[in-house]
Formats: sequence, C-alpha cells, structure tokens
Amino acid sequence: MIVLGVDSSATAASAAIIVDGRLVSEVFSDTGLTHSQTLLPMIDSCLKMAGVSVDEINMIAVANGPGSFTGVRIGISTVKGIAFTNNVSCVEVSTLECMAYNQLSFDGIICSVMDARCNQVYTAFFESVDGCKVNRLSEDNAMSIDELGDKIAELDKKVIFVGDGADICYNKLKDRIDNICIAQLHMKKQRASSVAMCGLEKDSKKPKDITVNYIRLPQAQRELLKR
Repeated sequence: MIVLGVDSSATAASAAIIVDGRLVSEVFSDTGLTHSQTLLPMIDSCLKMAGVSVDEINMIAVANGPGSFTGVRIGISTVKGIAFTNNVSCVEVSTLECMAYNQLSFDGIICSVMDARCNQVYTAFFESVDGCKVNRLSEDNAMSIDELGDKIAELDKKVIFVGDGADICYNKLKDRIDNICIAQLHMKKQRASSVAMCGLEKDSKKPKDITVNYIRLPQAQRELLKR
C-alpha cells in the first residue's frame, strides 16, 4: 500500500510517502513561499526520493481544513488533479486530527490548535491509543483562547499544545493553568507524514467527493453577511 500525504493548510507545506506503513520520504517547507509555488515540486521530489512513480500510488491523503482558506484550496485542487489524472482514490482528513498524530507517544490530552486570528483558534482534543492512532475527544471547532483555557482547566490530565497556534495558546494560558505543555519544535507544525498516517484510518473516496472543512466562513463572506 503506497500512500501520498499532502498538507498545505497553513504557512508550512509538506508531502510524504508511506509504503506498507513505513515512512520512506518526506519534504517539509516553511519558507513563506506560496503553496502554489512549492507544493507540486515537493510532491515530485518526495516521489523521486522514494523511488515511486505517480501511477504506483494507491491512495492520496490530504488535509482538508480547517486552516488557511487559500492553502486548503490549493492542497485539495492539487490532489484532485493528480488523482483524476491517475485514477487514484483519495481520503480527506482533518488538519487538527492529523496534528495529533505528531504526538502519539504523549500520555495525556493532545490539544491541536491553529491560529484563526482575532484571538481565536481552531481546535480539537484527542488522545493517543496504544501509540499507533488517536481517539477523537471533541469535534473541530473555533473558539477564543480564553474559552479554550476554560475547557482545559476542567481536565484532570496533562495537556500538550500542537499546531501553529501552540505558542500563542501556551504563552497566554501558562500563568493561569498548570497542566499544559507545548510540542517540540520539529513536531509542532502540520506534517504530511501525519496526514498519511491519519488517512490510513479513514475510508477512501473518489476525487470528486473530496471537500473542504473551513469551520467558519471566510472573513469577506462574514462581513458581507453583516451588511
């Protein structure tokens, strides 16, 4: 089973190849370049390093949000293009759930957080199961950091923040809540290898059925509805 994992849901982007449950190549970039510039070259490089051709791929897993509206669309469009052309099945996975796979060895609650701006985060709670997959404890949601802090304060386990919102959440809540910590630098951001791992636990779909999960409307649409 050869799985291509793709993530472009935030400022970082990455691609990874998993063969029969083993990670054989991964390319990660957080340079600030647009994903339209970097994503396809990263996928191509990842395939070459793994010695895998596009027509050998059995499934493509892609993070479908929440996250950057533009980044998510680029990732979904890229994956659909590859899948349609090569007749490959796809699987859509929550960006927040994928990030929890970065912390499979953590004994406690994994809190995935992405900066949604305006003092809000996209977030969900998970826990590791036998160090090989994660169990979802809450649905993906958008809330204020203070509201998230209230929820964490009710928990009786250690909580680790993972994601591009980890620093802002930890720094704002560390003086108020004792049972929190933050993921290590190399495992903090979204990674395509985790997308692929998460995808292995999901049912695949036809490329046309892959959708995005923004959680909330883009700011332009929210402002239009207020008028």
